Amino acid sequence: MSQGGGPPGSGPGYWANFATLVNSVVGSNLSVLPCNGGNIAVASGFGTNAAISYTGSNCSFQMTSGTTAASNGVLTLPSTAPHGWYCSVADETTQSNALQQTKITNSTNTTATIDGFQSNSAAGNWAANDIIAGSCTPY
Repeated sequence: MSQGGGPPGSGPGYWANFATLVNSVVGSNLSVLPCNGGNIAVASGFGTNAAISYTGSNCSFQMTSGTTAASNGVLTLPSTAPHGWYCSVADETTQSNALQQTKITNSTNTTATIDGFQSNSAAGNWAANDIIAGSCTPY
């Protein structure tokens, strides 16, 4: 095993040199890590008293929908994306014709709009206290 935890044959400055190389190739965007120390928040919707129960450092989250029916909501992301956000989202509790899919439908540099859909593509409400989980990536 090499000193410094790098690949075999590398010296103690391997990771510092690697970071310098990556920064020169990728540029300043490398320092903008999504959700680095920040929290995702419910900006609006998702029903009365909807709340984020967990936010991971990689912009993963788990939330509880509110106590009233809702078919959409807006999340505020803790970082400003260059163009917008892509989120992969799922309702972990309810799967039926009345709520077939949960997905992102719009985003800005700091927000993502999430909607629920029925099997016929009409708006579908999350049930009270549904568990919704997902992760978001800036683009």
